[in-house]
Amino acid sequence: MNRKQVPRATKACASCRRQKTRCFPSPNSISCLRCYSLGKDCSFLTDGTLSDPDVINKKRKIDDDNEASQPSIEGSDSLKTLGDNVKKILAIIQRQHNLPSALDEYDSSSMALPPAQTSPFNLMYKSVSFQNLPLTVSHLLSPLNTFTSEPPNVLSLGIVSPQEAIHAVDLFKENYGRWISLPQTSAEVLIEDIKRSSPMLLTTICLTSLRYNVTDVNFDTYQQLIKQLKLELYEGLYRSPQSLNFLKALVILAVYGYSLSTPELVVDPWFLSGIAVMQFLTLDMNNDFLHVCSVGSLGTVDMEMEKLSNFRIWNHMCLVHLCNCIFSGRMCVLDEIRLDQARRSLDLAQATNFDGRMISEISLQLLLYNFIQAGSATEFKIFEDDLKLWYDQWNYLFKQPNLQFVEFGYHYCYVSAFYHLKMGSHGIMDTTDFNDATEKHIDDVDTLNKMLYHCLKVLNHIIGLNDDLYFACLSDQIHVCTFYTSIVFLKVIKWCHLYNNTYDTHELLNFIKKVESVQNKFENMSTLTDDLAYRFALGLQELIDSTVPAVQGTVGAH
Repeated sequence: MNRKQVPRATKACASCRRQKTRCFPSPNSISCLRCYSLGKDCSFLTDGTLSDPDVINKKRKIDDDNEASQPSIEGSDSLKTLGDNVKKILAIIQRQHNLPSALDEYDSSSMALPPAQTSPFNLMYKSVSFQNLPLTVSHLLSPLNTFTSEPPNVLSLGIVSPQEAIHAVDLFKENYGRWISLPQTSAEVLIEDIKRSSPMLLTTICLTSLRYNVTDVNFDTYQQLIKQLKLELYEGLYRSPQSLNFLKALVILAVYGYSLSTPELVVDPWFLSGIAVMQFLTLDMNNDFLHVCSVGSLGTVDMEMEKLSNFRIWNHMCLVHLCNCIFSGRMCVLDEIRLDQARRSLDLAQATNFDGRMISEISLQLLLYNFIQAGSATEFKIFEDDLKLWYDQWNYLFKQPNLQFVEFGYHYCYVSAFYHLKMGSHGIMDTTDFNDATEKHIDDVDTLNKMLYHCLKVLNHIIGLNDDLYFACLSDQIHVCTFYTSIVFLKVIKWCHLYNNTYDTHELLNFIKKVESVQNKFENMSTLTDDLAYRFALGLQELIDSTVPAVQGTVGAH
């Protein structure tokens, strides 16, 4: 894919000169790229420092045309609004690191070639014959087809019938398509494609569609799918680079890994999302990392839609990896420059409001992750300021149906940040007889009230979902956040009983009923006595049983 060369300024704008950074005109404004991203006034507007005067007039015309013709999308005035929102929030991320934008195109007159083109591996590849290259280098830069003939798959092995596979793909498209998009083609054609390019994707789709629909009739099939997935996953992780369809399977496993885990196969979404990120970045070392390189039998491909689909895969990777870094307390393998790539999806003509929401969630989770890595009271103030700016840019999404979960994520992040800050250094040691004596407490009334508010927002959002099937098909991320917030909420209720006289016993018991409603939702969606939903239901029941007596003051009574 050829890169478009960005016209350079004959002289950097005043802001870039002060910051001693490279200065490039923005493709969307007559401001320079840096000033445009940060929302600052740019001296390009007044001193005419672009190298070609015609460029200024052309950009002014583009700006005028954009204002007149940008397509409207649900919940926003235009895609331009989404792009501006993303630029502003990502500017927060970059400001303390002084990072260049990932969207700065390479300009041979001002800087080196992309790193992949000047890498030692690339020089080896261009300098010596193929047979004299190390196998790792030759396989990376000139990968062979993964399979020379159709590999074993769940159909050829007789684990599922063709009708069962078609039904599973149709169910996946209907119930999970809003999270992981598949090509707009029939189930039969899609199955023929993926069973050749990545049989693991077919296995993963069948298993995900079945995970909360297990009965006595299909239990054996479910068990066989787990065993087959284990084989295909372990074998696939040894190959790099992999097909795009294999990476789609990794994304699905990262999104639903907690609910797909069994004693026979325990999935670690943090690990798999990290592997997916690293593999995705090596699909084509010499071109855009979202190079369209899927191989299959889908026939004519809408290249623009295919590229948008690939961006969505990347965006899901980024989001699920960040979420699991926060869940597990482990480090993120992505840097801000790679995360910034996510917003390029908004530059595509077929981008929708969904793509904007994905960017909003990625930027939100990144704010939380960066705060947790720092964790001090000073950083919390910065986190709140940044979160306020995020809210100012994205709060219009809060007015949309609660099926979008942007508001849910906002309140969850506040709960996580408060808990991390207060329990990390400011909690007091518990001295009551109904908790572990080593546990800390929060006794600050203002903090307790804020935590109650944000916990209630999260739980009310979930309780408001009346469609049980929809709730069951939500991502594991939503279910884990709900479970975590419920636990924090019950702890806050206990602390309010001890330190916050704003609420009487009756009100606190009514709060506990919120958790009971969530517990019932998990119990209703469970189909096995050992699945994720059942464990969440039992875990919440255990905590409810210990919280009610504590609030009533009946702990230890005979």
